[in-house]
Amino acid sequence: MTHSVVADMRRFAVNGVPLDARHFPLIDTPAAIEDRREAARLFRAGETTARDFSGQKAIRFNATYALWLELRDPADSAAARARLSAIFAVGDDITAYIPLALAWGIPIDRDAVDRDLARSMAFEPNGNSDIAIARLAMATSIPDPKAAIAYFEAHALMMGEHLARAGLLDIEIRLLVAADRFARARERLLADGSLLTASEREGLERLLDRGADGLETHDFEEAYAQNPDTAHLKRLVEHLAGQDFSDRLVDLGRELVRRTHNLREAEMLAGLLINNQRHDDVAALLADIPDLIDGSPLLRSALAWNRMREGDLKGAETLVDALLAERDERDDRSLQTNILILSGRWAELANFVEAQWAARENREADELVGAAQLAQQIGSPRAADLMRFAAEKGANDASILLTAYTLATQMGREDETSAFAWFEQAAALSGEDGPVQRMSLAEIVDRAPAWNEQVDRASDIWRRGEAPLPVVAEAVRQPSLELLLTPIIANPDRTDPRQRTIVSAFSGVRDERPAISDGAIGIDGSALVTLAKLGRLEAVLRHPRGTVLPHATLSWLFLERQDLPFHQPSRITAAHDLMRLMTDARLHLFSPQGAVDAGLGDLVGRSLAAMLVEAATIGDAEPRRYVIRSAKVTRAGSFLDEAVDLSAHAPALRSCQALVDALVLRGVVTDAEEAAARRYLERAEERWPDEQPIAQGADLYLDDLSIAYLRTTGMLGKIAAAGFRAFIPQQEVATAKALIEAERRGDAMETIVESLRALLSDAIANGSAVLDRWFEDDGVKAHPNIAILQLAPKVAVVVSDDRYMNQYPHIDHDGSQTPIWTSLDLLDLLEAEGRLTREQLWADRTALRQYGYALIPSDQDEIEYHLSRSPVADGALAENAALKAFRENLRLAQQRGWLVLMKESPWIFGLLGDLGKAIQSQWTDDISDEVARARSHWLLACADMRNWAGCLDGDQTNIARYGMAIAYARLLMNRVEPRSETALARMDAWLEELLSDLESGQPDIHRWLIEHLRLAITVHARDAVDEE
Repeated sequence: MTHSVVADMRRFAVNGVPLDARHFPLIDTPAAIEDRREAARLFRAGETTARDFSGQKAIRFNATYALWLELRDPADSAAARARLSAIFAVGDDITAYIPLALAWGIPIDRDAVDRDLARSMAFEPNGNSDIAIARLAMATSIPDPKAAIAYFEAHALMMGEHLARAGLLDIEIRLLVAADRFARARERLLADGSLLTASEREGLERLLDRGADGLETHDFEEAYAQNPDTAHLKRLVEHLAGQDFSDRLVDLGRELVRRTHNLREAEMLAGLLINNQRHDDVAALLADIPDLIDGSPLLRSALAWNRMREGDLKGAETLVDALLAERDERDDRSLQTNILILSGRWAELANFVEAQWAARENREADELVGAAQLAQQIGSPRAADLMRFAAEKGANDASILLTAYTLATQMGREDETSAFAWFEQAAALSGEDGPVQRMSLAEIVDRAPAWNEQVDRASDIWRRGEAPLPVVAEAVRQPSLELLLTPIIANPDRTDPRQRTIVSAFSGVRDERPAISDGAIGIDGSALVTLAKLGRLEAVLRHPRGTVLPHATLSWLFLERQDLPFHQPSRITAAHDLMRLMTDARLHLFSPQGAVDAGLGDLVGRSLAAMLVEAATIGDAEPRRYVIRSAKVTRAGSFLDEAVDLSAHAPALRSCQALVDALVLRGVVTDAEEAAARRYLERAEERWPDEQPIAQGADLYLDDLSIAYLRTTGMLGKIAAAGFRAFIPQQEVATAKALIEAERRGDAMETIVESLRALLSDAIANGSAVLDRWFEDDGVKAHPNIAILQLAPKVAVVVSDDRYMNQYPHIDHDGSQTPIWTSLDLLDLLEAEGRLTREQLWADRTALRQYGYALIPSDQDEIEYHLSRSPVADGALAENAALKAFRENLRLAQQRGWLVLMKESPWIFGLLGDLGKAIQSQWTDDISDEVARARSHWLLACADMRNWAGCLDGDQTNIARYGMAIAYARLLMNRVEPRSETALARMDAWLEELLSDLESGQPDIHRWLIEHLRLAITVHARDAVDEE
């Protein structure tokens, strides 16, 4: 048995079962447990032998030791507890078992036990060791300190006859202190203090000196420093565990667990570490005690979470599957969903959702609403059921009700009566810090300038490449995935380049691509999106180097996917219905024929004003015209409830209820439809005073509010059937088209995300891609674009399409450097290795320009290739799609000011150099003069620096005025002679024409150019002389 006890704690266990039997730190390794089982078997054998000789003391000694060890055996504890309960049920010879019963919480009748002990004392007036230990256990188990010391003092004399007096004195003084009897405690210490060692006496004196406040941390530290045994270490750790969490607790807690290898100590420390999110320390603790893990569900769970955080999803899944098979714990379910999300196995979440529904009665409301959100995210039909059940269970929780309402809107169920009731209840339950805050429109408007300023500031920081994508996304409160995908999807369909937006992927600071050594490729979220959209991600994931992904890559996709531009499904459905009614000529576009009354427009808005004016200008032969609008029109743009006097337009104004009257008269509305519509409209609107019926065959002008009411009541599609012509404003049609386009873009975004998920999930499953270890729980730090930094020591290259990140050539770590590439560099690698043709590479670069990726490094060969495939007609170059994309992409960066000069001068100098060399390459005997001139003019226009003036920090005057001359000067100064004299003469003739046109058209710029060239030649000549 002693093999199961720490060496310096054995003295507490060899002469009898310890008083703290349940929590005494036994070693809990498998080998130690087997030793304890063997010891228990031997004690039982000793008990049997003692019975043969009727040795009652030996029987009790062996039996209590055996039962203690059985109670501490994980495999036998339940049966041992039942045996202990049975002893007290029979009531014979219970004295020796009283401490065990009290330690394990066996329900006993304390009064009956006291009577039994008194009967025993009648036979043995001086008592015995069993009675003494039983009395001591009874005293120390009393919760009330005063009652506990009173019991102790009543039996102190007898206990002192049989138990170690030094130990009893220590317990007595501590009980007196707990009962605030400090004077008596000092008396006892003074009287019998000689029984104690110097360190024991000093410890009790310190306890008394501290008074009611008790011992402080430094007291425990001093005691441990003087006597660093396991008992003092245990007291210090228990004290620290009750204080604020500290590194000292971590260090000493680990030391205690290493010494004791006790499961309870290990679980307590693991729980503290987990609660304080000290995940690396949890991993270190588990590494200290590998032989304890199998015996503890808590430690196995901690190991499973640790493996998940290390990127070992298969190992984590094996552990959590075993845990789920033996228990029903929320923590295990949470880990299971994390594993499925991180591995990209999102479809399997449907099984989890169904399991949550099946166990709904045993789930808390917050877990159910979380399951509902998960169900909505994966498109499970169980989402609505879970949502409703969660709202019922969480009827008094504002956060749950608001989440349920939000889910209802995402599912297009916000019109259900219960959904809005959830919102109302959430608002009613929300206090000052609640999830629903009341705010007037004026207050919202007051906050707008500060918010707009924040957005502008964040946008400028992003434009200048001074912050990574996740930081910018958080500042503007948009998903980073939305900032990436929106332009990629929208730009190719925008024929007007001015309407396009930029994908901020590449920094103009980059120069040459840094070389890389052998090793894996680390890829961030932005680069994954780029490669997936180009259709190159699969080739990269199959690369023999292997791929390492930031840990949260797929959870980032999963979470941000649900935050991509959201429009309520009901609004999308309504938009389709509206356009269908337009197509079927059941609704018509309102096009005002006359001028809008400006004064009236200021009062009620231009759209309603135009309708009122149009309705008033009716000819004799024309049908009657009415504006369908609820009564009491308030002043446009006012935050006050200011009604506008429209009495002059009363003959043409009718409410939606008047329209329902007309539809009912013409037999196009059923009784049930009429009743529902009237119930809604009677609450939502007012009739106009003295409102007259609507004439048959009239033209009806519907404003936006009326359209909303009529759509909600189901009346919008019935107007044409009643013989009326209904007209709707242009803005309603534009809004419907925008919603339909948003739906299309949302589908396109979903396609890209799904492509990413499928490719990454397969790669993780087959091992061609691995997840890095967990980085940070913080949303921004965990983002793949930032967590990529942690990959540096583990990969040969980090690939990032985040402009902030790739402005740097490498990541420094531990005295080494890991190069930073972009997806363009990775594509170049694929082309160099023959995994991609040059034409495919250039097609990809063209696609990126069409998507809106700015500052793509130029390539002379690519430019010349596209020029060779673009015809010349009537002396002008007819751009093919690639050249058009090249030019428009430059223009986009110029318009948006996306080049920061002079910080990003390497990019512009590279562009100007490639354009100049491409011009030189046109002047050969193989290219006709007409073609060479057309191509050179096109290239020179692309090199015009004037368009970049807005990108220059500081004074922009010179570049705005002389920018074209700068291009001319570079061309003239870097002139490389073509292959023949004929070609040279032709090029010179072209250059002379350029200069002549410049001199006649802009003489001041021509003079600046000549002076600039003269100075440059002078400096060049002086340098040449100096070198000689």
